[in-house]
Amino acid sequence: MKQALIALALLAAPAAAADDPHKLALAAVYKAAFLCSGRWNAGQDVASITRDDLAVPYPEYQAAVTALPTTIDEAARTVLVKFANNMPPRIAVWRPLLGCAQLPPGAGRRAPGRRPHPRCPSWCRA
Repeated sequence: MKQALIALALLAAPAAAADDPHKLALAAVYKAAFLCSGRWNAGQDVASITRDDLAVPYPEYQAAVTALPTTIDEAARTVLVKFANNMPPRIAVWRPLLGCAQLPPGAGRRAPGRRPHPRCPSWCRA
């Protein structure tokens, strides 16, 4: 009986990720961070990042990572991933010398404009 309950719990785990807002937020920030770093740190195209980097090691998150809507702003070098209607998207931003960083949960769409920009020599400006 105990083994049957454990098996049932393991089978239910993938479905739980789609229903749990914390797991959706985690999937969203994973997607935002990998798209940001792949795009602007490594210079990869989105198709390559999706194929090579977004195949997450945790099967219970794969469906969420694949399905979550994403907005990539090439000019602002930001990635926004929406995961809930009642929460702001998870956001990753790229900056010279610092690379990509995840903004805190709840940061709104205007937050990337307020991020600090370190001074860098002319050779590092994008």
